[in-house]
Amino acid sequence: SSTGSSSSSTSASSAPVKYAPKTVKMAFNTTPKCTICEKSVYKMEEMIAVGRIWHLNCFTCGGNSGEGCKKILKRDGYVDHENNPFCNTCHSKLYKPKGFGYGNTLSTDYGPAAVEPATAASITAGVSAA
Repeated sequence: SSTGSSSSSTSASSAPVKYAPKTVKMAFNTTPKCTICEKSVYKMEEMIAVGRIWHLNCFTCGGNSGEGCKKILKRDGYVDHENNPFCNTCHSKLYKPKGFGYGNTLSTDYGPAAVEPATAASITAGVSAA
């Protein structure tokens, strides 16, 4: 019976073999997951930004912060705030300082410059001196 099995293996090897792709089953999935949708991200649709991996269509203003306009962002057109991408417009609205004194040319490193309020006497003194 041992000669029968060896003869069958030689006949099988001499017959043409059809191509059969190998399938390898792994115990774990090595494909990275998207920060937003948590689905697999393949190289053609991958965006690495803000230290995380995103689908190109999931890389939107606000990220997963719940804020922002949700506009799809480009690789070079976003602002990082607490590991979430934002468009320039939303970042300015949400996180830039607001109120009087920001953008004021009289500001110094130590706070607003001291400016004496104009009084009627100082105004008339300036006019009479001229």
